[in-house]
Amino acid sequence: MITKKATFKDGIKVLLDLRDSLFEQITQIVNSYPKDAFWKMPFAGVEGYHSKTLAYSIWHVFRIEDIVLHTLILNNSQVLERGEWQKKIGAEIITTGNELSGQQIAEFSKTLDVKILYEYAKAVKESTDEYLKGLDFVSLKNKFSDSDRQRVATCGGVSSDEKAVWLIDYWCAKDVAGLLKMPFSRHWIMHIEAMRRIKNKLCKMARKGVDPVAYCGFSCNHCFLGQWCGSCRTEYNTCSFATCSPDGVCPNAKCCKEKGFDGCWECLEIKSCKIPCSSCS
Repeated sequence: MITKKATFKDGIKVLLDLRDSLFEQITQIVNSYPKDAFWKMPFAGVEGYHSKTLAYSIWHVFRIEDIVLHTLILNNSQVLERGEWQKKIGAEIITTGNELSGQQIAEFSKTLDVKILYEYAKAVKESTDEYLKGLDFVSLKNKFSDSDRQRVATCGGVSSDEKAVWLIDYWCAKDVAGLLKMPFSRHWIMHIEAMRRIKNKLCKMARKGVDPVAYCGFSCNHCFLGQWCGSCRTEYNTCSFATCSPDGVCPNAKCCKEKGFDGCWECLEIKSCKIPCSSCS
């Protein structure tokens, strides 16, 4: 759609909607999962994007987008360079992270303040979205010169390591239309899908040996969010009722824990209880 003049504007709208939908998945993960989930590597050693960590995935996706948009396309300052983002996030590097592997990724992820990293990612997304809204069809064919390539090579955002330096030629060989596909859309899809696999595995590991009956009486084994959620009896509680509640805490689970109950059914006040029940809503 984007590469055809007649459907260009509609294509941009579809792209923006896709990015909103994908970013919402990142938002849910950041708001719902415990701190240590972001540096764990349940698929360490395997081939694929899911061999990384949740924190690394966020950093990698949005560092690449920041560099491509601002250094390569617009030739202005990156979002990372504004407002001391690197210091606030706690990142020891400003690169895309391609040069890291194995335990290096886990150790790097531990240093990151995920909440601040999320805010940085959001700022990069919003910056790109504004660019996309103002993009015209003619600009899709814009290509990049040797000076553009040199600018990216010297910005410090891409490591000289062989696992990373190839990115420069890869980006600069594309026109703007090509960059809209990779990294502004397909790159998101690949890494967010990997994040889904990581979190699903972490939830499965968390639920192992845990009572599958939630505090509210709902059966986690029969829940449509079974892969998303680690149950309210673990730190990986991301059921829809929890995510809609203040601080991501289910009021049923909070009440039971405070009263020392194994479930709402143990409470003598259950018939007059005013707390909404997720299994009954």
